[in-house]
Amino acid sequence: MKHKLNVTSLLAISAIAFCAVAPMTANAQSLQDIHHRKQTRDQWKDLGIAGGVVGALGLLTHNKTLAVAGIGGGLYSAYRYDQDQKSLDKSRRARAELYRHQSFDHHGHHYVRKTVWKNGHKYYRFDRSR
Repeated sequence: MKHKLNVTSLLAISAIAFCAVAPMTANAQSLQDIHHRKQTRDQWKDLGIAGGVVGALGLLTHNKTLAVAGIGGGLYSAYRYDQDQKSLDKSRRARAELYRHQSFDHHGHHYVRKTVWKNGHKYYRFDRSR
């Protein structure tokens, strides 16, 4: 019995220590993340419109349950749409701020901005120079 208690305690302490020591990394938002965010934002907009229609239908038919559910769903969807819109703007600003610079240093490496042309479109990327 005492042996089980020691193993359990050891496992619990190991898990806590691993979580405390494990480095936390922040991933930069890629173009896929931005595209996914736009799709999610558009879904919330469509759901908000649908909720408004259901709420109006409930008001016209004097069905209080349908009206409350539709209006509540529409308002929540409008709130989420607004939050996604603000989040998208933040990521765009952060990306623009990064690419505004010609170069930067990160973890002892120097990165220089390069211009790349693909299929007639102009893109930027950062290459490590040293």
